[in-house]
Parts: sequence; structure tokens; C-alpha cells
Amino acid sequence: MSALGLDIMQFDSQTYPLWDRQAALLRLAGSEVLLDNIVAIFLNQIKGTTASLTGAIAQADAEQVRHFSHYLKGSSGDVGLSRLFAFCEVFERAAKAGEVDSIAQRKDAFLQVVDDSVACLQAHLQQQQQQ
Repeated sequence: MSALGLDIMQFDSQTYPLWDRQAALLRLAGSEVLLDNIVAIFLNQIKGTTASLTGAIAQADAEQVRHFSHYLKGSSGDVGLSRLFAFCEVFERAAKAGEVDSIAQRKDAFLQVVDDSVACLQAHLQQQQQQ
């Protein structure tokens, strides 16, 4: 358990919805077009951001883990990816506490959430294109 009272090993991302489309739309004044544009931007950037984050984890660089977790937390929040947002928040706090080893142990679960999030948003965009 970190100094912040956070037990990263007990964090259960499944308690959060994968995608809260309505929350994202509320942030964007209900604009479907803007949502789709932001989703497309997110999808274009997620692979590079995730690679940077996992590289920082591999190097045990707590400051870079914190930085990329914070960045990804913001962008996932913009598109309503609640589960990914929560995971990034946990990683960010753990990195601030220097718990990179614990983060490394949760990396595979995190990457699964990233993959699930990407698949969800890709399906959304595909559905929007078919309409």
C-alpha cells in the first residue's frame, strides 16, 4: 500500500464501465461529430502513448510512468473511457509513490483494458460510418 493509501494490487478496473458515451457527449455539448473526431484522434495516438508508457514501466522510470499515465488519463477521459481513465489514475498515483514494480505487475491487465477500449471505439466509428 502506498503512502497515498492506494493498493494498486487490489484495484479492480471491472467496477468501471468500459465506455461512457453519454458522459463524453455531455463534455462535448452533445456533438456527435466532435465526439467522432476526438475518438479518431485518440485512436491515432493510443498506440504511441501506450508504447511510451510501457517503455517507461520497463525502464522503471517513475516520472515518465507518471507523465504518460497522466496524459493518457486526460485523453481517455475526453472520450469517456471510464475504465482506462481509472486505471491511468491508479498508475499515476502509484508512480508518484514510486511503486513502479507494482505497476509492472499490473501492466498486462492495463494493456487488456487498452485493447478493449480501442476495440470499443473502433466498433463505434465503424457503426457511425455505416449510418
